[in-house]
Amino acid sequence: VVCDLNPAWNKTAVTGLICIAGFLVGLVYVTPGGQAVLALVDFFGGGFIIFVLAMVEVLAVSWIYGLKRFTSDIKFMLNVSVGIYWKFCWGFFIPVALLAIFIYFLVTY
Repeated sequence: VVCDLNPAWNKTAVTGLICIAGFLVGLVYVTPGGQAVLALVDFFGGGFIIFVLAMVEVLAVSWIYGLKRFTSDIKFMLNVSVGIYWKFCWGFFIPVALLAIFIYFLVTY
């Protein structure tokens, strides 16, 4: 994505800088306080936030953008017709299951 936005940049240099940045960020986890940092990232970075993002994504794609448009886009891009199973899952089962999990979370919290 970085090289797509800036085609004049050297791809090798951009890739190297991104790898070095990832390595430096990862070094935090191997320090003596790395377990504490990992616990913070695990507690605040995962879990409920990812669940909410999944709910918003499913609702946006299935109900706001529209399941019919989404499946026609898949047909256009991949030349593969989506079966009734996937339409059922994206349009009904996954939103209902996520809603049930959310209600369970609220009741047991």
